[in-house]
Amino acid sequence: MTTYTGQYGFVLSPEQRLQQESCAISASIENNSIALGRTHEPHLTLYHTKVCDVPEVFVDRLLHEIGMQLPISVSFTTVTSFGEKFMFWNARCSADLLKLHQHTLQLSKYFHASGIQQTDTEKVTLSTKELCNVKYFGHPLVHDMWQPHITVGYVPTGVNMYSRKHIMDGFCNSVAFVEVGSYGTIARIIKCSAAKTANKIDIRVMLWYFWDRP
Repeated sequence: MTTYTGQYGFVLSPEQRLQQESCAISASIENNSIALGRTHEPHLTLYHTKVCDVPEVFVDRLLHEIGMQLPISVSFTTVTSFGEKFMFWNARCSADLLKLHQHTLQLSKYFHASGIQQTDTEKVTLSTKELCNVKYFGHPLVHDMWQPHITVGYVPTGVNMYSRKHIMDGFCNSVAFVEVGSYGTIARIIKCSAAKTANKIDIRVMLWYFWDRP
């Protein structure tokens, strides 16, 4: 049976317009170790952590269940700093997005708490509650502290507290199970599931055929 051990998680893929905009923001950040659109893929993390022996069937089930909820709309609002190292392009935490995040927290039952966590190597500054989340979930931003975002920057030398408006609406149309690399980037896409738009189109065609056609 195929299993996964290491840093893994579930991410949403934004539409092309949002990807292009996030790449532009990333390129404007000085001393940035994240190169969106070149080395790294723009994505919105639902949840990732250090895991041990995650069964492939578990991954397939969650990908299918999340894929059935796509596409999902997203409204980006601000670019802010986090942990004195990261730069996030934040999205509004809608009820639909939060539902997907909470669904992927099922992955936390495979959380491997021993040893070094990713936040240790990133050397970010965290609050007491964020440190508690790392202890039990392997990630500082979960549950009521989850903030949907695209990570657009990581500055090893540090960044001052920063916040500015950067508004853009769009949607995410696929979900992927990924191996996570440095600074929360995607090291490798393991599997993905796209929005089931074809089924929705088929239903509209059927309704037109039986009721609305001349």
